[in-house]
Formats: sequence, structure tokens, C-alpha cells
Amino acid sequence: MIYVDTSALVPVFIREPKSEAVIAWIESSGERLAISEWSLVEFASAAAIKVRTGQSAANLVKQATARVHEFAQKHCTIAVPGREEFRRAAALAGLKRQDPRLSRGAWPVRPRAYTGNLSVVAWP
Repeated sequence: MIYVDTSALVPVFIREPKSEAVIAWIESSGERLAISEWSLVEFASAAAIKVRTGQSAANLVKQATARVHEFAQKHCTIAVPGREEFRRAAALAGLKRQDPRLSRGAWPVRPRAYTGNLSVVAWP
């Protein structure tokens, strides 16, 4: 199983320069995909930023948000973080600027591949 980070979900559903590469990588992975409930919240936040900054139209972002939820339900295992994961992520959030590798430490996963902003890790 491959965990797909929000940084990969956004360009799949909202056109960006790296969209084609991310879509091709996901399609070629050949494994079941996993995301987090966090990913859906982070996607909504990233989409809202794109609207506020004029990068995307509100109606397109609304459609993209609906499509990412449909995609998640049909094609992904959705991990639900527990209280301890939220607390650990909150504790690490302040350290993120000092060492960006720490932000990927909130989940108990092992790195599998990392390409640019596309974070993909193996689910235990």
C-alpha cells in the first residue's frame, strides 16, 4: 500500500505544472493507495488558498474537492488519525521550520520514495 500525501493529491485534482507527472506516477504505482483524513482537510485548505490567491476559480475548486472525496472513497484506504497522532503532529509543527524532515515523522511509516514535493511512504 502506498500513502499519497496532500502535496500529490492537489495537482491530481487541481491543474498545476507537475500534474501530468503526479498522475502518471500514481497510475503506474500498481498498488492500493492510502490517504489520511488529514489529507482531505489539507486538500480543502490548499484549494481555498488557490481561490483566495486567484490561482483557481471557486467553482472549479468546488468540483475538485468533490472529486477528491469520490476518489478517496472509491480508490483509497482512508486512515483515521487518533488523538496521539494529532498531539504528536502538533508538537512537531513548531519544529518543522527547523528541520522539515520532522513533519513527515507524525505517522509511524517508513519512507518508500520521495520525489520533489510528492511524498510517498509505505504503510506498515
